[in-house]
This record gives sequence, C-alpha cells and structure tokens, in this order.
Amino acid sequence: MDNATRHVPTPQTRRKRPSGMHHH
Repeated sequence: MDNATRHVPTPQTRRKRPSGMHHH
C-alpha cells in the first residue's frame, strides 16, 4: 500500500513543499 501513501498528502510531504505536491 505504498502507492496509496504516496498519493495521500502526508504531513511530512506537505511540510517539505506544499506547492510541490500539487505541482507533481
């Protein structure tokens, strides 16, 4: 279920770059 976690906006990713996730 790694794919699902990657798709989900985790707190770590959001803190790293909130805009990056959306751009990806």
